[in-house]
Amino acid sequence: MEIQSHKVPVNVHKTPSTTKEATRAYYFSLIEHLKRILQNPTINSKLYFGPGIYSEICEEFWHGELWAESSLFGQSKIITTRGEFVSCDFIRHCTLNHNIKYGRIRSFIMVKNILKVRI
Repeated sequence: MEIQSHKVPVNVHKTPSTTKEATRAYYFSLIEHLKRILQNPTINSKLYFGPGIYSEICEEFWHGELWAESSLFGQSKIITTRGEFVSCDFIRHCTLNHNIKYGRIRSFIMVKNILKVRI
């Protein structure tokens, strides 16, 4: 994988007098990196692209909010008898106490193998 660089200007205000006015920033293509991962059969079989999974104990980075709320991973819409619902839709819903509330669909997640909506 090719690592590229470019010059980045540095604000020398309130810095030591030896600070240079520019420095190099190094980066690589995220798309190329993802392609390499997806083409690797050893890793590919272990990847998960389903809906976010709710976990009481966050053991890994992707069990957090970013994974669960990203429409790039897993299910981004659901079709019910009441219509089609998409992540980020604003909805009116009834709580367990039968109070009507308004909210935004944050994600569709799996909780104990049941697909649920996080609002």
